[in-house]
Amino acid sequence: DNLHLARSRNDMGIAIYRIVLREKLLVTLRGALALKSQLLSFAEEHKGTIMIGYTHTQQAQPTTLAHYILAMADSLDRDIRRLQAAYANCNRSSMGAAALTTSGFAISRERVKDLLGFDELIYNSYDAIGGADYVGEMMTAVQLAAINLGRSSQDFLLWCTQEFGMLRVADPYVQISSIMPQKRNPVSFEHMRALLSSCVGNTQTVLTMMHNTPFGDIVDTEDDMQPYAWKALKVLERMYRLLSCVIGTVDVNKEVLRKRTEGSFATVTELADTLVRSDRLSFRSSHHIVSRLVKRAVADGLAANQITLELVNEIALQVIGRKLALTEEQLRMALDPVHFVDIRTLPGGPAPSEIQSVIAKRKGAQQTQEQWLDAARKQADGALKNLDDILAGWSGSR
Repeated sequence: DNLHLARSRNDMGIAIYRIVLREKLLVTLRGALALKSQLLSFAEEHKGTIMIGYTHTQQAQPTTLAHYILAMADSLDRDIRRLQAAYANCNRSSMGAAALTTSGFAISRERVKDLLGFDELIYNSYDAIGGADYVGEMMTAVQLAAINLGRSSQDFLLWCTQEFGMLRVADPYVQISSIMPQKRNPVSFEHMRALLSSCVGNTQTVLTMMHNTPFGDIVDTEDDMQPYAWKALKVLERMYRLLSCVIGTVDVNKEVLRKRTEGSFATVTELADTLVRSDRLSFRSSHHIVSRLVKRAVADGLAANQITLELVNEIALQVIGRKLALTEEQLRMALDPVHFVDIRTLPGGPAPSEIQSVIAKRKGAQQTQEQWLDAARKQADGALKNLDDILAGWSGSR
């Protein structure tokens, strides 16, 4: 008869929504961590896989596939941390707020919090039943995570084209054509792109439904809105799992990537840097020489690795009025994409030694995040099991 004392649909409904969301978020975080682990393994495999890095969709500088993948992993890590922060603000108890002002009965809000596996109380009782930012924050984090993952999915899809010839998706993740026998369509990436956009749409629906609503107990943020949050989390988790499988089975055409970098003018930043060192030129002067050199090479139909010292000196005479102290060996080194990558050992650079160091650090952080997730799961599951045991004891004592 007393089960209803100091309780309201208001505080109970919010507690139920938070319990459901924390469960779904833990599942999504498990998928995110699995993907990050796969990305770190893939990066370690390809720390020496030379490729061209692009800016503004144009060839820019040599880098490695590992460098790109680690950038993805770091972006994913920030998404994970945002989702962890959202979990912390979601996993707070509204119970005891009752309708909005608590109760005159001497209940223990803290005891109910512990029984339901919440980390904290939502201290202000009006905030407990009126605040909806717990789901808004979560959807903002999910939205950004979906956008981030979608950007890389777009790159991967481009890299699968015959023109790029970089990736070959494994058979389970491609689709054949009913009329064109040669087709191997990498539809796994297309599905990711489409479904991640739908995820963004669902999160935006949540935020839009919250917009311009009164700050209080309202149905706008309840049964009509919550399913959009659930669907967004489910889609994101599925895309994490799908990309883990595709990345874990994809073939990389290292030979095509190496040959492409060898003939590319993406290396000429290092040639400009080398002229600063060898001839004590200002970077402005060396930039002018190399810029004019590239224009001349393109006009003559030369690849970067076909540029001669004679041609470099011819251009130098035009720009600075003298030949260079640059040697043939220095020229070859400056235009070597492997050398370009190897000497970029600054923190965050693509040199294999730096990449390996970063991977080791990221694996340590991964272990910490997995331990956090295991502890959060254990607390939530343990609390609810304990509650079931208490209720079973009550039933058995009657």
